[in-house]
Amino acid sequence: MPADCEKTETTLHFLATTSNMRVDFPDQIIVDAIGKHRENIKNINYTIWNNPELAGQEKTAHDTICDYFESLGQDYAVTRHAYNIDTSFLIQGTILPSPSRFASPRPPTVIFNAEYDALPNMKIEGGTDSIERKPAHACGHNLISSASIAAFIACWEALKQSGSPGCVRLLGTPAEERGGGKLSLLKAGAYIDVDACVMAHPGPLVSDDSLKSCAITSSLASKRIVAGFSGVAAHAGLAPWEGRNALDALVNSYVSIATLRQQLLPSQRINGIITNGGKATNIIPDQARAEFSVRAENRKDLEDLCQKMIHCFEAGAMATGCSVQVDNNRAAYWNLVSNDVLCKEYTRQMNKFDSKTVYSYPGVSDMPGAATDQGKSRN
Repeated sequence: MPADCEKTETTLHFLATTSNMRVDFPDQIIVDAIGKHRENIKNINYTIWNNPELAGQEKTAHDTICDYFESLGQDYAVTRHAYNIDTSFLIQGTILPSPSRFASPRPPTVIFNAEYDALPNMKIEGGTDSIERKPAHACGHNLISSASIAAFIACWEALKQSGSPGCVRLLGTPAEERGGGKLSLLKAGAYIDVDACVMAHPGPLVSDDSLKSCAITSSLASKRIVAGFSGVAAHAGLAPWEGRNALDALVNSYVSIATLRQQLLPSQRINGIITNGGKATNIIPDQARAEFSVRAENRKDLEDLCQKMIHCFEAGAMATGCSVQVDNNRAAYWNLVSNDVLCKEYTRQMNKFDSKTVYSYPGVSDMPGAATDQGKSRN
């Protein structure tokens, strides 16, 4: 992602597009609302971009967004540290239904998710003689926040003008990159009695320069799996035969998994790193550890693939006389299934605002490679 975020074909393009537009009511409400807050939303975007924070540590992003909405007065109900999650927040606008025995006990409710955590260990050029690795927004979560803030404000202003009952929420969703922040929010009840949950994600489109966005996207089911191998330490020079090499067990497993890739489906991914390969070259490692990211088209295929990997771990341990403990119980992200009706309406509305949008795009809509905690599978 370029450092000059304003050139990125995402939220900030839409903010600029609406600055001089005149359209029909009620679309004009949206244009006016975004225009009124445009510069402040851009400033929030740049603040988050310039202060990348890792999952669960997004204090600057949390405070910057909450401070802004608190400055707008009583029109917005702001809850910091929502659902007992330190860097989550809930900002809400509500119009309650009139008292009536025919009225629904609650108004229709829509949530806009706002992500803002950064990726770790990104390559940052520090000059001719040094390269420094730091957190950075390589996945555009600063732009996700900007998009959700703009959509939330516009939706709330349109709802107020309509006078219809409804509830619009901006939910701060930390730790998407690692930890499944939305899963924690789901367990805490953040999505109970919610009719729709919406988010836009920036991404590369290999196309002509006029295309700004694609409505239908999907993502793979994903989870992390960790394998810890235990052997027997020994002096590698004096008596290596006394040891059982945990690193060898891990390497055997790694090679088996690499061989397994020959039979993987095009939608399946396995990527891993060795996080512990021993402490010294003259000691037979008695402990070794690896962590893998596993992705598949749906949750069933994901679990089947993880089971094949477990067989590889067990075989590697057995071949070297070691033991293995596999952690396969970490939270899984289900594959995202986009809402067809909402995506068609999104396409229609965005084109009305002179932001060229297509319903689907080859290689984007039909060939997912990424994963997210945003959606839940029907499979």
